[in-house]
Amino acid sequence: MLSYVLRRTMMGVVTMIFVSLISFAIIQLPPGDFINYYVAEQMAGGSIVSEDAAQSMRDRYGLDQPIYVQYGKWMSQVLQGDFGASMMLQRPVGDVIGERLLLTVVL
Repeated sequence: MLSYVLRRTMMGVVTMIFVSLISFAIIQLPPGDFINYYVAEQMAGGSIVSEDAAQSMRDRYGLDQPIYVQYGKWMSQVLQGDFGASMMLQRPVGDVIGERLLLTVVL
């Protein structure tokens, strides 16, 4: 019985790692990065974002680093319970998920 539980636990860990890799890859698939999208959206709204400000945001969010470094930082934050901040909503992602989690469970 114990070996079954350990085997299933290990399979669960491997599955979670695989899902995290796939999720991260999907986030990285679109061309450019979120900063490009954010700058274009701001410019469409009439605001001007300088290239220095855009580069500063890339530095702050680590988007200028190799993909494996980005993944490592992302996973270390997730394992600590820090899902980061939503750039669109300007709120912690954990709060956004928490608000919608109850309705998801009810459904």
